[in-house]
Amino acid sequence: MIKSREVNLKEKLIWMSGLLLLVSCSFNENIQSDKLLKLKEAKEIVASVSKISPIYIKHLNVISPDHPADGTGVVVRYQNISNETLTYVDFEIQPYDSMGKIQESAIDNKSAKIVRDDGPIKPMGNIADVTKKVYFFEINVPGGNWNSVWFKKEVVCIVIKKVTIEKLDGLKIIIEDPEKIKKIFSKGSHHYINKHDQSFFRTNQLYNVNDCTYENQLSANNDQVKN
Repeated sequence: MIKSREVNLKEKLIWMSGLLLLVSCSFNENIQSDKLLKLKEAKEIVASVSKISPIYIKHLNVISPDHPADGTGVVVRYQNISNETLTYVDFEIQPYDSMGKIQESAIDNKSAKIVRDDGPIKPMGNIADVTKKVYFFEINVPGGNWNSVWFKKEVVCIVIKKVTIEKLDGLKIIIEDPEKIKKIFSKGSHHYINKHDQSFFRTNQLYNVNDCTYENQLSANNDQVKN
């Protein structure tokens, strides 16, 4: 009887080991399949965007002031999807309030401002990274933070009106067609612009990337699914 139990126990252990091996193999296959899918998606994005621009914008955000005396800032995260090193990238940015009205800085009465990310800006290391979501505090993605761009607390949304890119050979690429600018934005969660303030980790308002018109949460989520 004891030997019979030992045999049954061994058979169960062998069966469980085989099952675990099968699950592990299936899991690894799914991971590899997901990686290949992301790589394919990334290559398609690069092929499409590179016809317009050597950079792919993944995140655009407003930094609301922590103190009334501070100005409203800007965050731009992007990737160099070309094979060339870039000298600099200029972003001309227009600020809006929550009603979609263009705002001006209280200091110089100027609205559109140019922020520059100085290079050298090298090509990205891994083509698959282009599909990853980029969060506000991710430091491995090129780009910059510019504080106190406008002294106007009403600024909650920003639109890139023009992108100027200079390569090492001095060649300049200028993009100012709104539709082309829209096409070089990451789709999905970063296709819309977030208000960034103390409530950043709670509910955010979402704005259309081209003109800062307000989009409700349901509309934005539906658009993300479509993209």
